[in-house]
Amino acid sequence: GWQPKAGESNDDQLTRPYILSAALYAENADAIASAHTLFNQNKENLAGLSADIRVFVLKNEVKNFGSDALFDQLLADYRKTADASYKQDICAALTSTTDASLIAKLVSKFEDADTIKPQDLRAWFRGVLANNDGQQAAWDWIRNDWQWLEDTVGGDMEFATYITVIAGIFHTQQRLDEFKAFFEPKIPTPGLTREIKMDISVIDSRVSLVQDEKADVNAAISQVIK
Repeated sequence: GWQPKAGESNDDQLTRPYILSAALYAENADAIASAHTLFNQNKENLAGLSADIRVFVLKNEVKNFGSDALFDQLLADYRKTADASYKQDICAALTSTTDASLIAKLVSKFEDADTIKPQDLRAWFRGVLANNDGQQAAWDWIRNDWQWLEDTVGGDMEFATYITVIAGIFHTQQRLDEFKAFFEPKIPTPGLTREIKMDISVIDSRVSLVQDEKADVNAAISQVIK
């Protein structure tokens, strides 16, 4: 269940987040309904939800019951709270939205330092990029606004890690081609040379692995679902 029970084992406590995550990923109707109930019971104090389940409650609400009002409420909470854990949970929840208009609204906040501080932006960018429904918007943003990003965080050691983040997510030939088209001209840039070269190899290896293993994986899945 979602809530701790008297006398439950330590293993139950440790495995709860994994089981809840899997249940929501599988779109289990009971899990979705239970999380929605928990949200409604705690909507006046979402930060007060148990930290080990809060992110799942928020993500469930955003993905399955999302609205502009909910989006604005969570973003307002993000601006106000000093609780780093709650901030992370809001980031994870909002970046998981499947709504195209909310994704666009979220990306429009990337350069709003009053909402998302530059030092926190990478997590938001990664969240949207890792979201299949948001990947194109995040990828377009970083290519179109690369100069802004360079001007804003270019002097920071973490600047190159934006490239690492992209390489950790892309896995198709199309994305590899787009990555190379955008970043290869930047190879001479001080501080980026090694990262770009290395990450091209990372994506290339992943694309090759997917191609090499695709038939075997599909065959194995076919056997399981017969």
